[in-house]
Amino acid sequence: MNLLHFLEGKNQIKRSSTFLFFLITLFLSVPSFAQKHIPFELKFHLKSVTKDSINIETFKFYISDLKLKLNDQLVYENKHLFKLIDFSDDSTYTASTYVPSHLLFNSITFSIGVDSITNKEGIYSGDLDPTKGMYWTWQSGYINLKLEGTSPKCPTRHHKFQYHIGGFNEGEYPLQTLIYPASNKYTKDIYIDLDKFFYTIDLTKENTIMIPGKQAVELSKKMKLAFGNK
Repeated sequence: MNLLHFLEGKNQIKRSSTFLFFLITLFLSVPSFAQKHIPFELKFHLKSVTKDSINIETFKFYISDLKLKLNDQLVYENKHLFKLIDFSDDSTYTASTYVPSHLLFNSITFSIGVDSITNKEGIYSGDLDPTKGMYWTWQSGYINLKLEGTSPKCPTRHHKFQYHIGGFNEGEYPLQTLIYPASNKYTKDIYIDLDKFFYTIDLTKENTIMIPGKQAVELSKKMKLAFGNK
């Protein structure tokens, strides 16, 4: 090997080393390359109802638009999260997403229900599949929350009460947003106390709401109390 070939070989090695160093630097400097993602979970727990011999037969609702904030500044959002929590199926009690590891946050917000834009876009699959029993075909919209059961106070047939809360038009929009303090833990337990809801209504009069409207909106505000909102 002559001197010229030897020098050219050294230059190639040097250029390769420089390029490799550039790639490593780029990899380390761009967070999306190096950053890991880990599960974040909301776990829902339903407390026993003790008021007025009430029996719960159906209780399910949608969780959507999960946000994590640090001092009111948004640090994470999942607008595509639509999770159906159904207390007749214990495999659905957890809503989960993936967030960047070492994410700093001190509050959690999410909505109960399906937003108006998603409602207007039509039918979806997954948890938003109409076969889940949470879609009004007669008015083409999702039911945010469904609560059914019996109480001796209900003057209805078989003492049943039925609340199907939904709607997305102006004046009948019952989507409720909840806010909880957090401590940078990647699991948040949400305890639902329906007694707090039932103490705000009169089952002899408010026992059946099955359509969108002002009554549904007012009922959704009362239901918000059951979620132990901040």
